[in-house]
Order: sequence, then C-alpha cells, then structure tokens
Amino acid sequence: LAAGFALSFFAAPYIEQSEFTAFLGSAQSVKMFSPAVVGQAMLFAVVVACLAGIYPAWKASRLSPVEAISYE
Repeated sequence: LAAGFALSFFAAPYIEQSEFTAFLGSAQSVKMFSPAVVGQAMLFAVVVACLAGIYPAWKASRLSPVEAISYE
C-alpha cells in the first residue's frame, strides 16, 4: 500500500491529462452521487455490520471464560 502511494505520488506529475483520457477511452463522464445517497449507503453499511455482530456477541456473552477456553 505504501509503495503504491509513493509510486503514484511521484508518477502523477509525469502523466499528462491527454494520456489519461486516451487510456480511459469513452469513459470520460463522471457519475456524481448526492450527499443523501452517500449517507444512506453509509447508514445501510453500519446497520448491516451491527446486525452481523449481534449474534456472535450474544453467543459469546452466554459463555463463561473457562468454557470458552476449554474448546481450544
């Protein structure tokens, strides 16, 4: 990750806009999302993550520490 960041940081000034658009081809339009859509997506992700963690947390809260260790 750090190597990719460093490479892009040093290579970016040498890449001209025309070369970049030629690489992309016809995909030059940028799709914009409204802040409401971004917020809804983030809220959905948080709700799904919380729901996915409820059952394992509830199951772990029912075990005693000795019982949890004995399975290893």
